[in-house]
Amino acid sequence: MSISENRNIDKITLATTKIVDKFWGISNLKLFKNGENVTFTATLNGERVYVRATEDSRRSTKQIQSELQWVKSINESGLVVAHPINDCRGQLTQSFSTSTDDYHIAVFANAKGDEPAKSPLDNLFIAKQLGHTIGKLHHHSSPPKNKFSGRHKWYENIHVVEAEQIINKIHSPFLEEWKKCFNWWNELAKEHQLSLVHMDAHSGNFNIDQNGQVCLFDFDDCAWNFLSYDLAVAINGLQWLTEDVDEEIRIKNSFIESYHSQYLIEQIWIDRIDSFQRLRDIEMFAWSMRMYGVKEDKKRSVIDHYQKVFAKTPELI
Repeated sequence: MSISENRNIDKITLATTKIVDKFWGISNLKLFKNGENVTFTATLNGERVYVRATEDSRRSTKQIQSELQWVKSINESGLVVAHPINDCRGQLTQSFSTSTDDYHIAVFANAKGDEPAKSPLDNLFIAKQLGHTIGKLHHHSSPPKNKFSGRHKWYENIHVVEAEQIINKIHSPFLEEWKKCFNWWNELAKEHQLSLVHMDAHSGNFNIDQNGQVCLFDFDDCAWNFLSYDLAVAINGLQWLTEDVDEEIRIKNSFIESYHSQYLIEQIWIDRIDSFQRLRDIEMFAWSMRMYGVKEDKKRSVIDHYQKVFAKTPELI
């Protein structure tokens, strides 16, 4: 069974409802998603909000507090994000225990605007606006590490820790690709400083309104990694919006040009974006297999899909 299938959603919903009713005055939870976290929608003071329940085995209290404090600081800097909402005691989180795990609860404001795939705006304009936003985010993230030191490094994610085991179980020929990419990342990390980055700013994790205002959300995966990793994920997510190869190139160029208007990085890190996308591809194979598994009758098609993805891999530079 997958991680999501192993959860007792009824018990989690009941316990979460008690917590948010007591501390936030929220009582109308509706299950939104049973994924990496258990997420609910609700209303607070007439506004839509999201309630997130996270297992302690996935994220510790310290890690979650560091994430929420970072997102709060981003919001206070003027960037538009789905920010965490304090409870009646001024706290950002509350917790409860079950027989299998502890859960940490946080409440977030709704992200205003439309999903990029449903927006009437031009794809190149969306790319420009997201590039501008990520540039400002990276500029904001440039202070010393110790400010948000409670957040983990990329390689400490559980799906990265368990990647070799997962890949070997599902399709061992992919192990070589994982080892190449991981060792490449590890060598870079020995020589270069990491930054706190969103890690998952694809087109499913931001909204955009008709004026072009981007609102980032879902910082749950934020970790210490390279800025180019963030750029690779964002650009790849934007390219999901089109099937035109030429437009994919224009989207990438529009994003990078706008990003550089807010934050400059050396050309070598722009050149490495495709290398980080290669790492992301094999990482997502390990993540999805751990999170959702694959039924035996679907296994061959999944492996064939990833074989095509890995066949296009660029050099690691």
